[in-house]
Amino acid sequence: MAVAVSIAVLFLAGGLLGGSTDVAISPFGYHRVIVVHALTSLLLSWSIAGLLVPSQRSFGVTAAWLAGGSGVLLLTIAFGRQVGIELDHAEIGYLGRMPVRVLWCVALQLPWCVFARSIERPTSTQKPTPTRTVGSIVNRFALALVVALVIPYGYINTLTQKQTEIAKSLWQKERMVKALPVVRRLCAIGSPRSFGVSRTPDGRRQTVSARSASETLRQAIDYYSEEVRLLQSGPLDDPQRIRLAERLSSLGRLDEAQAALQPIASRHVVAAVIMAQTYQEQFQLSEGSRWYETAIRLARSTTPANPTEAAMLVEIQKRAYNALAGNARELRQFERAVGYYNEAIDRLPSHRAYFHYQLGRYYKEVGAPVRSAEHLGKAHELSPNEYGRADSVLVGVLSTGTPVGIFAPSASDRDASDRSDTP
Repeated sequence: MAVAVSIAVLFLAGGLLGGSTDVAISPFGYHRVIVVHALTSLLLSWSIAGLLVPSQRSFGVTAAWLAGGSGVLLLTIAFGRQVGIELDHAEIGYLGRMPVRVLWCVALQLPWCVFARSIERPTSTQKPTPTRTVGSIVNRFALALVVALVIPYGYINTLTQKQTEIAKSLWQKERMVKALPVVRRLCAIGSPRSFGVSRTPDGRRQTVSARSASETLRQAIDYYSEEVRLLQSGPLDDPQRIRLAERLSSLGRLDEAQAALQPIASRHVVAAVIMAQTYQEQFQLSEGSRWYETAIRLARSTTPANPTEAAMLVEIQKRAYNALAGNARELRQFERAVGYYNEAIDRLPSHRAYFHYQLGRYYKEVGAPVRSAEHLGKAHELSPNEYGRADSVLVGVLSTGTPVGIFAPSASDRDASDRSDTP
């Protein structure tokens, strides 16, 4: 009851039932963090309740605790959002928000734990409760505090690390609308991690905090929205259509981006690539693959005007083949995926090492170590500085079924294999 009530109230205070589900109430930030704290705070709430319940239990005391618990619930729903605002104004960071989350969960759970303690009735078969010593109480609270603080800390530390990388990736791809909720969650939880995605006018990378990133993204969304409005107010040439589609994609308006590109996507290579990406983001992989194939056809039939354009056309084909193979694997069309890798090896001489490496990794994943070693070896042969040797893959084949692991790889061999998997 205590766990369920605390989770439900914190979800409700964050607007979950009102449709605002992207960011949980601050300082939790994530709905999963609310669940973790509610579960790990229960032992602490139960231990405190054991000290508060008097030996002579009365209905009045129990009713008072229930009334207090109801008051805490109502205050959380009515003014819970104000807590995050006050924490921001006071500039309370990552470590300072941790005890706030724990205490908040305890405050929501404690009345129900006291209620449960107060209505306990010993049965005739139960042994008398032993007298509690100071040492036993301290040990119990020490354990409860470890559970309430250490477990959430480890979980949240890993969570913020992964979410920061996701936010960086979305920002670098200019997916502003998708990046903003991720950054807002990191702000709410007080993440200390920085974003190295901003550059100064002279080209140097600038460290950006989560709060600064959130403000920058909001400004970018406003700027892009105004640019879209201006572009849509008049006739468009091909570059303007591409620009409009890029901005609409950044704003998450993928259907509008596709409509803007439709008149030119079948004849303009960049438009075809953007069209493919919009379908990829909607997980329409078959349609995305169709447009990537169109992009490859257009790139191969285009005569580049200069070396820069030639390099761009080759890069487009490389990314398209990679996406086509990835889509085929997602759709469990494995032979087709291998075909795309081999086609890329034949048609893109400057990227043969890269696609041999990708094919080698694919064969390794599907349990074909001999073929994997062959292609990883080719990648190393073509680009020895970029791709490691595949000796450990062959050793893995030899070690299969041999007595006492005569050919089993040593720790150093495994380390070398792990390094060779890094592009």
